Amino acid sequence: MASGPKPHCSECSRRNLVCDSQRPGCKRCSDASLPCPGYNERWRTKLRWVEPGRVSSRTRKPKNKESTGIRQSELPYSKKKQNNAPSRRRPTELAPVPHFDLIDLAGQDPIALKSAIDFLHGVVKPKLVSMGELRGLPSAVYTVTPPVFQATLATPPYVRYGLINMALCHQKARIRDNEAQAAALLPTFFRYRGEMIRSLSNDISIETKRSDKMVFAGIFQLLIGEVAHGLSDGWRYHFEAAYKFILLQGSLRLMAEQPDTAILVIHFAYIAVIADSSSPSAEQILTPQDIGHIEFLIQLLSNDESSINTYPTFTFIQILRINHLRALGTKHRVPSEELTPQAYEILQGLNDFSVEAWAETRVACKEDNQLLGYIYKSAVSLYALSALGSLSILPSTNPIDEMAVQAEAQLLYHFLQQAISNNRLKMFLAWPLMVLGVEAVRPCNLGMRKSVRKWSETLYAFTGSYSMLHQRQVLEKFWTSGKTKWDDCFDRPYFFTPATTVDLTSMT
Repeated sequence: MASGPKPHCSECSRRNLVCDSQRPGCKRCSDASLPCPGYNERWRTKLRWVEPGRVSSRTRKPKNKESTGIRQSELPYSKKKQNNAPSRRRPTELAPVPHFDLIDLAGQDPIALKSAIDFLHGVVKPKLVSMGELRGLPSAVYTVTPPVFQATLATPPYVRYGLINMALCHQKARIRDNEAQAAALLPTFFRYRGEMIRSLSNDISIETKRSDKMVFAGIFQLLIGEVAHGLSDGWRYHFEAAYKFILLQGSLRLMAEQPDTAILVIHFAYIAVIADSSSPSAEQILTPQDIGHIEFLIQLLSNDESSINTYPTFTFIQILRINHLRALGTKHRVPSEELTPQAYEILQGLNDFSVEAWAETRVACKEDNQLLGYIYKSAVSLYALSALGSLSILPSTNPIDEMAVQAEAQLLYHFLQQAISNNRLKMFLAWPLMVLGVEAVRPCNLGMRKSVRKWSETLYAFTGSYSMLHQRQVLEKFWTSGKTKWDDCFDRPYFFTPATTVDLTSMT
């Protein structure tokens, strides 16, 4: 009796090769020095991408043989409308894409991936387009076409699973008022999280793969995803793994000079600088040797077209310099009076920085860019006054200095009030809101606390990152602690980010 076609291992299928089906592992994988992942005995399933309105659920049988579609029960989450109308099953609405056929490869979960991409395309893309308008780059967000989807299927499993969990982040934020539905998403999230970690660990264990750029991207995707889901305790271990990867490549500069990894180096610099601002002064990530590359970072960020460079590069560099002074004053025990001139130099530079002139260099949305520039100029100034003042690098007992801090806090509060309803700006307000939240510890700023709570919820709903609520929890704990200094707020290293994934478009 015929036994049917021989099974192909998933690695040969992924590489479009004819597998010899030897057991326990095929010879093709062995010859390529790759571990054979084994065989999935189930038959391949042929899927068809259909037009919107043609998709039905598993529980409703087709009325005739010609009705086809992706079954609702196979999706990792429900995409039903969130309203108070009586529940009624309707066809799932998908993004308008052309027909094309796809052969389901073992272990790739294409149905879940397709569902996630459809969801992100409908929910996240409009937000990214609004953000891109700030830089005059709305076309940077492209439509998901069949070739793009097929290219996504060809990426390592941990990249695909990261996209699915990114969609779950946003879905959880959209149904945040329904605790039962939000909790129902958790098993799916932890399943794909486990698969992502397993897949990434497998590639790291293979000598020929561990230095691949996609492994570096996967580490960052795991880091951002963990923080976005509120699993942030281990973020620093992921960051250290990324730093070891950089050492394998030679140096930060060498990776930055490669077009396909430059975006990841920028993410590395961004995470390090922002995380150092919300970490104890003695536990900074960047060393004095790293700070020696400030001019290089300025050049790197100035040439960057990612969302990190949406706000003024000059203000980002000042955050880096303030972090450095904090580390010198504690970890390296440099006397405060030796650091005070550098602190005043930072404040003077911020005072002289012309937001209007910077906004004029932007190609679009000049008024919104100007508001964003004012927000970061004010937030960085307040960060310098508060963080350096708590270490006596800047005077903090003089009544005039206290008035300056309070005036800067009110100014930042005023700017954030104007920006919090602007979809072009929301993604960039998390760090300034954190700075305002630290200053809200003062008894005279009780109104600020109420706004910080409300605006944190607004950013969570918009970004899909639970990190925004975690940031609020840390601030609320600080408000009731009876302490007032910057380092009192951040008793251990924290990293808060509105992002739910990293940009891998230049690498795929």
